[in-house]
Amino acid sequence: MKLLAATLLVLFSSFADAQVGRFAVTHDGNFHDKDDIGAIAMVEALVWKAGAQDSLVYLNHSNHIGANDPEMHFDMRLSANRAAWLYGIDRNKIFDGFLDLRNSVLDLAAQIDASTAADRLTIIQAGPWELMALAFDWSDPAKHQYVDILSHSNWNDNHQHFPSHRNKDSFFDQYDPGGKWDGVTPPGYTKIDDQNGYAFKSSLGAWSWMSASLETWFVLQRTADSGFAQGDMSDAGMVFYYLTGEEHPTMQDIRDFFEL
Repeated sequence: MKLLAATLLVLFSSFADAQVGRFAVTHDGNFHDKDDIGAIAMVEALVWKAGAQDSLVYLNHSNHIGANDPEMHFDMRLSANRAAWLYGIDRNKIFDGFLDLRNSVLDLAAQIDASTAADRLTIIQAGPWELMALAFDWSDPAKHQYVDILSHSNWNDNHQHFPSHRNKDSFFDQYDPGGKWDGVTPPGYTKIDDQNGYAFKSSLGAWSWMSASLETWFVLQRTADSGFAQGDMSDAGMVFYYLTGEEHPTMQDIRDFFEL
């Protein structure tokens, strides 16, 4: 653990030197599961602690565009917007996929179009695929090869609210012979271990250390307000992995991240 702490300390000191590439995060949370109510607050807290606000170029919530639970949608908006104020994240980077689908799609498409071999974009996929797929529809196909998609969830990869919605398999089918992007180099795809099996999904009590400061207390309060998903911030594990390279974090690893 001392070696890990030392490694994290060195890593955190390097964020100011732009070690983290451009990345986008897209969440659901407005239908089905309430876990993103806490997870999106945790994502923004991780970005703040890493000093990676400039590297985060896009943050979407409520991307379940086929159906919406008004109470969950309200909680997602509250988490995303209050966290942006608390953690110094530009509100112009935050999009509501349910209320503002057009701009949610077009801004992510613009981030895809800005990508190059030397300046790749990683999309951290924390919800269904259709909103992201629409952004690829509106982007330059020649730029798709400069994008990487990071996932951890079978549910996110497989979910289709309507049969016309694309999931992971039907999205990549578009690059096959005869598909609409036949001959186009597809984006990269990485799937890490499901973070529901590691510390980002823990009991609410296991997160009690976060009450020590305002910045971490806010995350604790948001996951506490998520009802049956209390303590489950599993999607944030992908952002922790992106920032640190740690795929199997312990609670002590997360605590060290915030307290070192």
